Amino acid sequence: MVRWQPARGRASLQVRTGRSASRRGANFVGGRSRGVTLRDAGRTHISGCTSDGVGGDNVFLAGQLDPVEGCMFTSIGDQGSVAANGVALEYGAEQSIVTNNQFRAVGALSKGAITLSGTGSVANNNLGGA
Repeated sequence: MVRWQPARGRASLQVRTGRSASRRGANFVGGRSRGVTLRDAGRTHISGCTSDGVGGDNVFLAGQLDPVEGCMFTSIGDQGSVAANGVALEYGAEQSIVTNNQFRAVGALSKGAITLSGTGSVANNNLGGA
């Protein structure tokens, strides 16, 4: 398993315009910024990952057809200084699917498990709990 820790003030994994960087089974740990940031990366698949104690949004999407599935999100927003989400889809996120994920131990600064904005994005079969 790959363990990602963010550089100061940056997401652990950043993918920008026109690139794809599918991640399977990675472990994103701690930090005050985002775990994964995808901007216009199209068809980047995040699956089977664990995000623990990430201070910002654990996964932030602003692209098309970016599925997030089978991941575990714990201690959402725990180390951050601003409110955070487990998975946040920005207004530019289109036709992305957030499915079969688990959200546990939401931190004091958590906005929630999933925030959907954009067109045609779907969240289903996600589990939450303490």
